[in-house]
Amino acid sequence: MAWHKRIIIVQIVVSNALPVIGVWFIGWHASGPIFFYWLDGLLALWGLGVVAAVVTSREEQTRGSILKRWLILVGVLVLIVVILSLPSAFTALYVLKSLDRGAGEFLRKLFTGFSIWFTLLVVIWSYTWQTISELLHEPSLTIKQTGQERANLFIHRTLLMGFLVVWDGWSQPTRWMLRAYVLAAACLYTYAELNPEGYLRIIGFKKNKI
Repeated sequence: MAWHKRIIIVQIVVSNALPVIGVWFIGWHASGPIFFYWLDGLLALWGLGVVAAVVTSREEQTRGSILKRWLILVGVLVLIVVILSLPSAFTALYVLKSLDRGAGEFLRKLFTGFSIWFTLLVVIWSYTWQTISELLHEPSLTIKQTGQERANLFIHRTLLMGFLVVWDGWSQPTRWMLRAYVLAAACLYTYAELNPEGYLRIIGFKKNKI
């Protein structure tokens, strides 16, 4: 196995373990995992935007200057990232409305400790490295392939996050229930990211090969 794939596996395991560590050992309430799932989904979509922009640039046959090609790349990247950010923006509004809190109140409560800042940096670093690795070491990568995996990740994380939002807004989950929930979610997403095709077959999105 190539070294960059080993690093990606470690990143996936560590990133998915963060909400488990936060809830089990640092005392996170439901707002911590909620923020983590939202951020993770947003960065997955942004990574898709970067891959789409670079792949589009590779396929661009315009014989222009390097500056012109960079301007095309940046323009496509900004456009795609803005479009892909819309689902996460609506998700954030849904979370705040469901919890009956303003953005300022939610963020002040969330960022009161060092642990959430550390989590933020680790997740950003993880997705940045994964995206760069895809572009450098998988030249045959297609937008359809990475898009299916990242979109699936975003949709299912959003569903689990939404369930946790409704649960927390209706009646705050007990400590042991929240611990069980984030542990199950971590196991599910670790498997889904390490074996996306197998996960898609399990949930019926992809048929088994005969």
